Amino acid sequence: SSTNKDVLEAMASAGNEMAACIYKFRKLSREVKREERRLEQQERGDKKNDYFGNLARSDARKRNAVSGGEGSSSENDDNSQQVNKTTTATDATTTSVGNNNNNNPRREPLLLIDTSAYIYRAYHSIPPLHRSDGTPTGALHGVCRMLQNLLLTRLLKGERPRVVLAFDFKGPNFRHEMYPEYKANRGPCPEDLVPQFALVRDAAEAFGVVQVEAAGYEADDVIATLARQAVEDGLDVDIFSGDKDLMQLITPLGAEPSVHMIDPMHFDRVDHDDVIKKWGVPSDMLGDVLALAGDAADNIPGAPGIGPKIAATLLHEYGTLSNLFAQADNVKQKKRRESLIENAEKVLLFRELVTLDDSIPANKMTSSTLFQGMSSLRMSSFDSNRLFDFYKRMELNACQNQLQSRLRSSGVNYKPPPSSEEYKNVPF
Repeated sequence: SSTNKDVLEAMASAGNEMAACIYKFRKLSREVKREERRLEQQERGDKKNDYFGNLARSDARKRNAVSGGEGSSSENDDNSQQVNKTTTATDATTTSVGNNNNNNPRREPLLLIDTSAYIYRAYHSIPPLHRSDGTPTGALHGVCRMLQNLLLTRLLKGERPRVVLAFDFKGPNFRHEMYPEYKANRGPCPEDLVPQFALVRDAAEAFGVVQVEAAGYEADDVIATLARQAVEDGLDVDIFSGDKDLMQLITPLGAEPSVHMIDPMHFDRVDHDDVIKKWGVPSDMLGDVLALAGDAADNIPGAPGIGPKIAATLLHEYGTLSNLFAQADNVKQKKRRESLIENAEKVLLFRELVTLDDSIPANKMTSSTLFQGMSSLRMSSFDSNRLFDFYKRMELNACQNQLQSRLRSSGVNYKPPPSSEEYKNVPF
């Protein structure tokens, strides 16, 4: 029977005791994980939804570890302010990531945002919102809140972070040519979400964020390509996404330059140890696990009877996917052995499907701005009036009020309400 959350909840409400127990157990497990994450974050001195601050505090901890000092949280906050100083014109003098001397602050990483996935996440997590003329804005509101929480502090300091929004190409991609059933289980895009993709692009323009997509490719492939190029240029990369496919790009601990993921819910950092903890294999073997176990979200069935844990166990025993199939006759369990032998060709196809293309040709990539090299992929200079006008036009009142409050407290380009003296010549 299905173990979908909604189905379990419905079965539990109907009096199914087993479903009720499973539902309660999963709910409790989620609460325990959230509390563990909160305590870990508190122990590190990190803060929720503070990506750049946590990044700077992480660098400060590394320097303290090298110098032999413990470093208090207040000292780390001071260090975060130091590390977060304007980097627009100082890349040449800032220490390269390729330099292993951790006493020096590393170059600012490139942050790649899986925007298409986040739009869907926002759409399903936020109640329907509409402008007064009926234009749907729920997903747009979620994306703007995310960008504002992520970027506004840096922008108000006059900084131009390295941030890129990656989008899926509208229409079929090369995976559909390889496997027509790819993502065939997904319904059409909801009607009230369709117009919001263009609005999100308008929001990106208002923020001044670079946008990139590639004809015939998914956002994951765009991210993989930009990440590879950035690492070759000596830049660390952080990928803002919860997509398990992108975990394949995470580099082993100690690698320089490095690639990590940032969980979009709480901005927690996901590293190589987290991949092993979740999937039982290192990041470079995750594609093998996904091919064997399948991925229901993308309509990839995998080998029947083999889930993620069994797949990880088999890969640990046989080393590689090709070696596993070469020695499939030696697998002791009959059903697993038969499933591997009967589905070997399909699984190898699935392995190609889950592999991210990190070599998209330059002529396939389209961007909202011209750039030369990954280090130049910075936001444009922040124009608070442009963003404020966009919020006002889209009637995103919560975002507008937050921006106005931040502008007022920072004193940056803030226009106070007219004084009574200015009103005296206005006829009423």
